[in-house]
Amino acid sequence: GLLIGLSQFIPETVDKRIKLSLHLPINEEGIVLKMVGIGTTVVLLIFVLLFAVIYGWSLVYFPVEIVNKTALSLIPWFLSGLAAYFLSSFVILEPIWKYRILYLITGGAFITLFFKSNVSGSYQPAILPLLICVLMLSISSLFSIYRFRKGEM
Repeated sequence: GLLIGLSQFIPETVDKRIKLSLHLPINEEGIVLKMVGIGTTVVLLIFVLLFAVIYGWSLVYFPVEIVNKTALSLIPWFLSGLAAYFLSSFVILEPIWKYRILYLITGGAFITLFFKSNVSGSYQPAILPLLICVLMLSISSLFSIYRFRKGEM
């Protein structure tokens, strides 16, 4: 998720192409949400393919009970990839450097929540709250774009 976010948004900010996109006679929020939506689709496609391969290949060698517990253990890791993608877009599109650093530190601390336990199935009660947090992160780029549009640097 992080690599896709970096490869998608760094060229937009380094070459100031995002500024051109935001000056089009189209809704700025819509443009950014479409960009994030495309990246999210790519990340989800990669995760679904990885999950299918791991799940299918594990069924060949292990009983269904173990494979299902493993699948539950993989979900927080995939959610952390989505969170890393959303946070990378949030940090990279942020025009103010002190906010970038603050968001980077906060985002790094948030990502560690997905890797606190290595006990199989330990994240099962936390999957829904983590999913809600990741869904809320999906619109975080709009805050950076708002400041970018206002001209704050």
